[in-house]
Amino acid sequence: MNVLGETFAVTHRVMDAPNGGKQLAFKCQSQRKGIPSLEATIDVNGDEVKITTQLMDVTAQVRMLLIAKPAWQDALLCRIAPDSADVVQMALGRIESLRCNSLFEPHRDCAVTIASDGDAIFKLTDDGCYAINVHNTIGAEPSTLLRVHITERLYREHHGIPHFTPIDKGSHPLPPSGWCSWYYYYQDINEDEIVKNAQWMAENLKPYGAVYVQVDDGWQGVGHGGGENRDWETVDKRFPHGMKWLADQIHALGMKAGIWLIPQTQSDEKLVRENEHLFMLNQDGTSVSSGVDPYTGEEWVAWEGAFILDTSTEDGCKYLRQLFHRLAREWGYDYFKIDGQPAIQMRYERHRHLLKNQRVTPDEAYRMGLRAIRHAIGNERYLLGCYNVALWGIGIVDGARTGADIRADWNGFQPALRATCEFYFLHNIAWYCDPDVICVREPLTLNQARVWASLYGLTGQALMASDKMYELPDERVELLRRIFPATDIRPVDLYPYSPDEPPRIWDLRIRKGNMQWDVVGIFNFREEATTITLRIDALGLPTDVAYHAYDFWGKRYLGIVREQLEIGLDPTSCKVIALHQMLDHPQVITTSRHITQGWLDLDDVRWDAQKLTLSGKSTVVPNEEYIIGIGFPHDGSKYSVVDAAASDLDVTIHAEEHFVAMTFTAREGRTVDWYIRFTRE
Repeated sequence: MNVLGETFAVTHRVMDAPNGGKQLAFKCQSQRKGIPSLEATIDVNGDEVKITTQLMDVTAQVRMLLIAKPAWQDALLCRIAPDSADVVQMALGRIESLRCNSLFEPHRDCAVTIASDGDAIFKLTDDGCYAINVHNTIGAEPSTLLRVHITERLYREHHGIPHFTPIDKGSHPLPPSGWCSWYYYYQDINEDEIVKNAQWMAENLKPYGAVYVQVDDGWQGVGHGGGENRDWETVDKRFPHGMKWLADQIHALGMKAGIWLIPQTQSDEKLVRENEHLFMLNQDGTSVSSGVDPYTGEEWVAWEGAFILDTSTEDGCKYLRQLFHRLAREWGYDYFKIDGQPAIQMRYERHRHLLKNQRVTPDEAYRMGLRAIRHAIGNERYLLGCYNVALWGIGIVDGARTGADIRADWNGFQPALRATCEFYFLHNIAWYCDPDVICVREPLTLNQARVWASLYGLTGQALMASDKMYELPDERVELLRRIFPATDIRPVDLYPYSPDEPPRIWDLRIRKGNMQWDVVGIFNFREEATTITLRIDALGLPTDVAYHAYDFWGKRYLGIVREQLEIGLDPTSCKVIALHQMLDHPQVITTSRHITQGWLDLDDVRWDAQKLTLSGKSTVVPNEEYIIGIGFPHDGSKYSVVDAAASDLDVTIHAEEHFVAMTFTAREGRTVDWYIRFTRE
């Protein structure tokens, strides 16, 4: 073996290791005197590989670099075990993070975790893959150069999700963004109100990425009620033009139409009695989800529906295919919120002896029904499983509600926070998580609405507003503009967090092109003021450099951060701060379009050191003031703006110490080429 011009003789042997596995021992010995020999052993024991190194016949130490490249090209950088109860990390793009000691390959459901007596980290290579870089000092004492642990079936076994399948994003590359009628109107809806909200959404939030308008409970049967109103064959009189007409109105606005139902249930007893072979019935013909209480004599009906469809047979699945053919192909709906799903699976489990096909398990019967729905609607239409967490739908549904219903107040926000803590590790890995809608109206304070918006914007979960949109004040609408649309964010921490003590620091690490930055949400979920210390090392960032800090909601440059930043927070409030490693020249550190501050809008950013010019391209929303914030190095040099331009638009410059803001407005949505030229003293 030849290393840097030095020839080594390499010998090796295989032997039984003390731990019961196998050990491969190497010895590398130079053919010249005075060059120390290196001994290394590779221990393989089950799911762990350990490399130990030792220099022989010397007392000196040598700094060693090992670079190893795993074969997984689409692996995700992650952690699979907690390192902090107060920091959550998310990723947008192929990031690097010193917090991360694992790679996860979704299609194999397998993770590789590394450790070393030195420093072992994953680094991005030029081809966008990850390589293991190990820096270690080796000497006369044995030292663990690298330990690799393999965790197979991370989701299927360790997280107890037997149906785990990686998310298929071919038809839906992003989570849904739009509006849902339920949490303002509940069942008091009509076609006029749906159209008015749809028109408002098309005019005000469609330019920001809103896509869907979803009609919730109340369109069917007699319009009101619980399990006794699950008649999907009848449209309530408050929709006199019919549901196809309503979908057409939504489509005419350039948006997609959504509809709510609990498809595996029915309340029309006449239909059931004419088709008893389709439903789960007791031997005496009574329903498993309604009847008469034997103790009180009172009639009862389960919330999910008076009768439960049996999807263990082809007949039951055919019923679903026909129902969804009408909803999707004839009426034209694009998004289906199917509610009551855990209750359906529970009925199948509890009454499995009544399934007409006894050869299938309750789980299989439930999934057969979902596949029938998917067959009818195709992959191009969005299927949302609801409510709480119907894990049996993974691999078939596109998204799933992960918590209980919210309300438009601070206590009502808590189910969304709890759902995010408990199930965010599934988001954009197995499906798109939906912690329920976002509300920003009163009685939520503006601070509380901002907390809700920031949590959703930084985690990238499904983003459906649910207020009376055309009555919202502009300061509340502004919160929605800054988080629409949902982006392609995924969790870095592949494990749940305690919802009883929710983490207060939610760090979104973003990498786009040659730029990497953090957008950090610092949250005070309590009803008393507090101060939170934001430590740079807790974010997995190097601590030997400085960072520009910018307050997104406060629109304020905070200066340079080196090791930590103290954040004072009012009760039930938050701050969102962008962190960029300081360079030796002016650099973009924020944009105003979206909470991610550059992911959606910023491209081709370049610094020309000869001309002292910073340039780039920005995709802007029509008739909105667009701001680019630029930070200067704190190295004693002084930069001043000489010239600035943004295509054919008027430009305004606002300068502060170490910071300048460039502002322009376009009448139409388009990409704007811009530059700003400086002098330096």
